[in-house]
Amino acid sequence: MSRAANSTAAKRSLTQALLASLVLASVALTGSEVTVAATAAPLLQQSNMKYLGSFTLTNKAGVGGCSASRAGYGGAGLSYYKDPSTGKGTLFMEGNVQVPGCIGQFEIPSIGGTAPQLQNFQDISDGKWKSVSSCGAGCPTGGLLAYNGKLFVDAFEYYGDKQPYSHGYSNINLSTSGDFKGWYTVTPTAGNSRTVAGWMAPVPSEYQSALGGTALTGNCCQAIISASSAGPSVSVFNPDDLVSSGAARATTLIYYPLSSPLCGAVNCDQSQNDLYNWTTHIGGVAFPSGSRSLLFIGGHGTGKFCYGLPQDCGVSGNSKGPFAPPYRYQVWAYDVNDMIAVKNGSKSPSQIKPYAVWTLPDLPNQDISIQIAGATYDPDLQRLYITPHYGENPIVYVYQLSFVGAVAPSAPSNVSVQ
Repeated sequence: MSRAANSTAAKRSLTQALLASLVLASVALTGSEVTVAATAAPLLQQSNMKYLGSFTLTNKAGVGGCSASRAGYGGAGLSYYKDPSTGKGTLFMEGNVQVPGCIGQFEIPSIGGTAPQLQNFQDISDGKWKSVSSCGAGCPTGGLLAYNGKLFVDAFEYYGDKQPYSHGYSNINLSTSGDFKGWYTVTPTAGNSRTVAGWMAPVPSEYQSALGGTALTGNCCQAIISASSAGPSVSVFNPDDLVSSGAARATTLIYYPLSSPLCGAVNCDQSQNDLYNWTTHIGGVAFPSGSRSLLFIGGHGTGKFCYGLPQDCGVSGNSKGPFAPPYRYQVWAYDVNDMIAVKNGSKSPSQIKPYAVWTLPDLPNQDISIQIAGATYDPDLQRLYITPHYGENPIVYVYQLSFVGAVAPSAPSNVSVQ
């Protein structure tokens, strides 16, 4: 993209953000507070996503206890970070999923190029990864968030229901030793530590006041679903609270307990539908500034559901489990106005539903065996980066988001008085 195009995109993004902030107001009125949700920002649709192609990652081995880690078979916790010293966009991510907690950093190249590795995979926790919970060798990395000069990380029990801790943080410079702080507890208003120990993303500045926090954290669709969320979930919190007090409270905005799953039916975890079943996975979340859309990126089986041995379900494979072919990479799109209504107390986190669900357009290799490991948003170029899981040759898919043709809202709504 040319410098002129970059400038135009930046101006457009700024204009959209200003437009959204102009209609977002919180006014104190004699002991009461009136919160008017931003409705001037558009809702993104499938047509607002254009697949640009992909680039590869340098597949270099890690150091120290992460010598068995590399970009191949990795990609979880993908997080965008603009390096202030160079002005270039970079990506943090976990390496090989078999070696939890090994984090590396890559510079974002041009489409079709190879991403230089800026920092080798290293143990972000300084040896404390095993202490996050009762995971033995360590819990899978859920999410990463570069924020205020620190790299925040969370991890979750893959199979468990009594996880006490979830979050920690380190220096942006991964080679700095002895600087890890954690593990700490983030307490959501609904759910548990496990339901906030996945993807993280910054909240655009125009929505921080309305949602009551500067970052999002969430998780879903894990084994022992009663201790997870039966559909996408997300809570808003302030990462700085972990730095100042070693704990944080989070307001849950989207969450589906097993008694109230996303599809609305009690048994939707074992049914054929477009929203959620036991084959559903989500790798990341994006909150594009200048829009009022929150996008969850993952995969879903849309066919007849079957749980059992592959031969019993008429599919290929070696392991017993859930099956619902055909599968697709998918986006669950939520309206931020609904999330503000939850924050204001007029709706519950399980009442709101996606305003749209769509297949990721033009993405190659739509195969459930290659799950979405991570997804993150670049607000400067308005691009979405997606990493597939379990690939020997690590690649990053790239989408351009466009606000042209996005659905404009109607009259202001979601007004609450407290």
